[in-house]
Amino acid sequence: MCGIAAVFETPTNSDEKFDFEAALLQMLGRISHRGVAEKFGERFIFSHAAIGTNRLPIVDREENKQPFIDNISGRAIIFNGEIYNLNELRVVLASHGVKFLGCSDTELVLRAYNHWGESCLTRLNGIFAFIIYSPEDNTVFAARDRLGVKPLYLAQEGSVLYFASELKALIGLTNKAQEILPGHYWVDGQQNAYYLISESILPELDYKSTVSKCNELLHLSVKRQVNTDLPVGVVFSGGLDSAIILYLANLYHKNVTAYTVGVAGSADVEFAHRLCKELGVKIVVSDVDRVDLMQSIRATIYASEQFEPVDITDALTIHSAFSRMKEDGIRIALSGDGSDELFAGYDFFIGASDRRALQLHKVKNLYRTDLQRVDRMSMFNTVECRVPFLDKELFDFIMSAPMEFHVRDDISKALLRDAFFLELPDYITRRPKMRMSEGSGVGGLIFEILNSMNDSLGSMPFPLEDNAVNSAALIFQEFGFELPSTRYKVQGLDYHIGGWTTSKTNEWDKSLVS
Repeated sequence: MCGIAAVFETPTNSDEKFDFEAALLQMLGRISHRGVAEKFGERFIFSHAAIGTNRLPIVDREENKQPFIDNISGRAIIFNGEIYNLNELRVVLASHGVKFLGCSDTELVLRAYNHWGESCLTRLNGIFAFIIYSPEDNTVFAARDRLGVKPLYLAQEGSVLYFASELKALIGLTNKAQEILPGHYWVDGQQNAYYLISESILPELDYKSTVSKCNELLHLSVKRQVNTDLPVGVVFSGGLDSAIILYLANLYHKNVTAYTVGVAGSADVEFAHRLCKELGVKIVVSDVDRVDLMQSIRATIYASEQFEPVDITDALTIHSAFSRMKEDGIRIALSGDGSDELFAGYDFFIGASDRRALQLHKVKNLYRTDLQRVDRMSMFNTVECRVPFLDKELFDFIMSAPMEFHVRDDISKALLRDAFFLELPDYITRRPKMRMSEGSGVGGLIFEILNSMNDSLGSMPFPLEDNAVNSAALIFQEFGFELPSTRYKVQGLDYHIGGWTTSKTNEWDKSLVS
């Protein structure tokens, strides 16, 4: 896992010499947090290109090197991510005569590309963004994972092409950045889709077998993602999603710690303490310092590269958990992100006229909302965060299930609750949805502060929206980020005025934990 950056130039007739290394180091310097200090700026300089990484060693830590260069094809790769079916693919490639020098997923991806070409992307189960450069013909191939868990941006400025893991790496070099879309690869100047989220429902599925299969695939997903000798941290809110992840991680790994954020007596902290005690899992609680949160809004907008008040609030909250992980030397984390979108967990699903359309809207938007927040805030603390609910097999299976499996009798996430009612206590499986920022006690604090910031400002990037959004958007622009023409989130589909949910009163919550 790392931060990656690259600079390429189309040969021109100009005599002016471009300083590839200086540009590359400038970009890597702005995302130095994505790797450990001793692995900063690992790079290789070609005659018309420079590629490099800030590396966070996870797999094959002693031997793995980046960039990795194949001495036969001459191709070079820089890679950010984890391939969970690494060992299975190694066996398949070895059966075709492919030789390996080490055990890293970086080498595996390059070998897979050399053998299968662009079709290798459909075989990968993992989270990734990578760039492959062929110096022989000066060609570039770049790709991103199916749902956009790992980021990748590019920009063309004259004859120079830039790639980087974060937008901030491109500030000052260009103002024309674009994002490699989830499930896409880039070659010859254009993006091409290798995966699109299916909108088809399998009518032959029955509820009982779907519940059983969901349970089986979640077990398998977490088991794959904790297959490491490093300790694992779990972002644990005390809610259903993170409780499932914590329970399964503890089942398949011997060194798991729960990290919870919240003020003393808040719902999340009480639920988290109770379950951790029952599971015998160590818990670390980060108290919410409201003054510190207020003072950290600007820094969080820069770190997360987001301007939505909901995302900023969640980023501030989750930063506390990742910060404690960093202090404790944790490099690998798991979170429950993606579950509410996939399993219809938000209260918006209850009254929606077209629940399937809402589900598709939310999962297709994940890469620039929740997943971006998780990537930026975890990597800002040099922690790799994995999202088991978005595993390749699990995601495709659940997306094929009818919506009546998810919402039943005004209860959201029915399928997921039933999938684990035999393994988790009912105070967890029956707990209503509550965002981490609400359950932790942060509530609407960030909204209130952002609303008050814009009183003396005349500029309104989004004239029809409230002050909170516009205040955040102005700060976002001050850092040099370009605002989109329209917001990513839609009122009534993604948020309610002044908050996030209109879920049932917390009295039910309190009765469950007592």
